[in-house]
Amino acid sequence: MSTDRDPDYDDREGRPHDRSTDRDPDYDDRENSPRARRPGNRSNRSLWLVLGGIGCVVVLGCGGLIAAGLIWGLQAFTTDLPAATAAAEEFLDLLQQNRIDDAYAATSAGFQARQDREQFAAFVKRFETFTKFTSRSLTGARFFQNNNKKQVIVKMTLHAPNNAMTCTLELVQEDGVWKVDKITVP
Repeated sequence: MSTDRDPDYDDREGRPHDRSTDRDPDYDDRENSPRARRPGNRSNRSLWLVLGGIGCVVVLGCGGLIAAGLIWGLQAFTTDLPAATAAAEEFLDLLQQNRIDDAYAATSAGFQARQDREQFAAFVKRFETFTKFTSRSLTGARFFQNNNKKQVIVKMTLHAPNNAMTCTLELVQEDGVWKVDKITVP
């Protein structure tokens, strides 16, 4: 008899050996499964689930902040900017009609603290295009908000029969009303 036996064949009858009958009762097939062979698999899976959940919360939170910023920006673009631009145009209409007192009343408290009515009238007289222009064009408008203080900067070109002049009006919101806070002529 040969000592080189194939363990998969039963020597007595030449049939394949049935290993299910000689299993060790302490042997567990689950130990050989692919999951069982990787140590710490369940803890890695939990870690990835937790990290995935945190990642989703971060992405959703950032998305919410971006959406809020877009809504705020859209509101500023659709309500504040047009209202401030309209106030700037009304101010220029008052100057064009030579209604200096009414135009001065349309300025902010800060403007009036820096410049009295007489100084304002002298400024308008020095740049007579304010009262002589026949048309105007908006060349730019920007909206800013800092510490709950809204500000709009409007650039206009005023066209008079003999010349054209560019001016910049800075407007601030006081008690819900847009008022001219600064006038710049280059």
